[in-house]
Formats: sequence, structure tokens, C-alpha cells
Amino acid sequence: MNKELQLQKRREYYEQNKDKINEQRRQYRKDNNELVNEKQRAYRKTEPGRRGYRIDKWLCRGVIADDIYKVYEIYKNATNCDYCNCKFENGFYRCLDHNHNITDKQNIRAILCRSCNVKDVYKNIDINNIHTSFSKTTSD
Repeated sequence: MNKELQLQKRREYYEQNKDKINEQRRQYRKDNNELVNEKQRAYRKTEPGRRGYRIDKWLCRGVIADDIYKVYEIYKNATNCDYCNCKFENGFYRCLDHNHNITDKQNIRAILCRSCNVKDVYKNIDINNIHTSFSKTTSD
């Protein structure tokens, strides 16, 4: 049996047994809550886990990007605030600033320190002088 046929059969089985499968998953989670939580905590400490968690948070907050994984790499490697140029002490102080009014195209403005992110510095940002490459494709 080829892979496409196997995948199709699995999809059909899932559609026919969706409620049963979901109930089994809920029951497993209930019976093995500590084990599941421990596995999730361990996964979040890995690079793919951190990347997935961060990207998921961005998407929930309304960040839109043409290539969200490229944005993550730029974000992860950023060492200084795009506005005040201060050095990031750690990942906690690094923020991805985006325009909340843009909902149909890339809306990322800059990578800012926490201090600049809570101020309205975006009003003063010259988008052409930002260091990060994705910001040159956005505008207010």
C-alpha cells in the first residue's frame, strides 16, 4: 500500500470515528495528566518547542508575516533594540512589535526592547532606518 492510500484511509477512519478518537484522547489526558504535562515541559525546552510556542503566541496576538519562520530566526538572532539600540539582556526583554491595524498583510514593524515596546515609540520609528530585514516590507 502506498503512502497516499494509507493517508487517505487514516483520514477516512478519523472522519468516521472522530468523536470516539477525541474521547479516547481526553480520557488518556485525564488519566496521564502529569506525564503529558512533563512531556510538554520537556518539549518546550527544545529549540523546536521554543520556536513553536513563540510563533503560536505571535499568531494569537495578530502577527502576520510572509515567512513566520524567517521572522523567528531574525528575532532569535537580534541582539539590540531597533529603536534605542540597547543590548537585550535575555529573551524576556526582546519584543516583536507589529501594527495591530494591519490585518491583511505583513504587519511587523521592529524588534524592540520591553521598555520601548510599552511606549508609543512606533510613532517615531523611521521604517527605512530599522536594522531588521522584514521591517522594510511593512508600513503604517
